[in-house]
Amino acid sequence: MSIQPKVIALGFFDGVHLGHGALLRRTVEEKSGPDNDNWMTRTETLFRGIVVRCKDICDPALDIALNDLFQERKKDDITDPAAFRKYFAAHTADGREVNDLVTPQLRDLVQKLEASSRSAKLCGLILRDGDLTLALNTRYVFAGVPEELDLRDIDGIRKWFTASLTGMGNLLDLITESPALTGAAE
Repeated sequence: MSIQPKVIALGFFDGVHLGHGALLRRTVEEKSGPDNDNWMTRTETLFRGIVVRCKDICDPALDIALNDLFQERKKDDITDPAAFRKYFAAHTADGREVNDLVTPQLRDLVQKLEASSRSAKLCGLILRDGDLTLALNTRYVFAGVPEELDLRDIDGIRKWFTASLTGMGNLLDLITESPALTGAAE
């Protein structure tokens, strides 16, 4: 079977949109104080990162979703099945557990995605109907420039913008060349 990858990068949410990245926050009111008689309002970031969707990139028969179990990541080798299960749960669209169907190639892809930057943490990855969708929690902002950059500095803007495009290109290469999706041997 020959699969011709078509890649689309997305980063849109019902939250705050930052340079094709996503930042989801929530504001929480909670009681505080020694007698629990004071109210405190705080804002917390739920997700800051990118979402990538690749159409027609893998075997359409694949039906697996990996969800982060929100355990603090150590330096564990998540290519090891036992270590992987500490951090991720795998299931099908109808909710059946499929941890045993997570291949070494897929665990390797997840490890490489998390190693793609110092701050990268996979929140979710879905392989279904030939498509891949992933949410990567990271400080990376696609096509963005830092707020502190003087916008009169055209060369600085060009440098940051180009670096962000290069970073996205590297991420897409990592995905499209992965044996977990192509079925090729490493």
